[in-house]
Amino acid sequence: MEPIFTIPYPEYVVAEKFAEIFKKNDGYSIYIPASRQQKGVDLLLAKQVSTHTKVLTIQVKSSKVWLAKKPSQKDIQNGIDPLFTLWFKQFRYENEFSADVYIFVGLKPIDLAETKKKKASAWEPVMLMFTHEQLKEYFERLVDWSLYFTFDKSGKVFFTRGLETAEDITKHVFNGDSVLEITDLITLER
Repeated sequence: MEPIFTIPYPEYVVAEKFAEIFKKNDGYSIYIPASRQQKGVDLLLAKQVSTHTKVLTIQVKSSKVWLAKKPSQKDIQNGIDPLFTLWFKQFRYENEFSADVYIFVGLKPIDLAETKKKKASAWEPVMLMFTHEQLKEYFERLVDWSLYFTFDKSGKVFFTRGLETAEDITKHVFNGDSVLEITDLITLER
């Protein structure tokens, strides 16, 4: 009898994306901690380097997608025309033990226009990636522990709650363009 092992869907989607980008033929592997209570680590990206293995720890956070009804006054002031928001309520950044990379995930309807008329039947993940240092910089400026990441109609992403003023964080969208940054992290001498 083979035991069955499951992981939450957001972690699966992130692992799938990493496996798509970081190929086995290039010496990369994705690992999942055997204990679901492993604090601070949901996935590991390993790279075989000559005689040893380098490891990158990954923390995955997920949120429901909140579809926008109409822009708030604050959105209008910031020039944001929102489509949907990811909301991470009471997310705490732990300095003692933290991951190398944080991935914030939400599942959004593929066709947002159709969603207004009927229930969505097809979904796709949206992901934001922050390194430990990047997230630390944001958390040093937080005024509210609830994090809102708003995706707007122009394709940009904004940090709309948590900071004093909304900030464009489109550069943190994890779609494969972050490969160099991750490759740099995993090849660092530690």
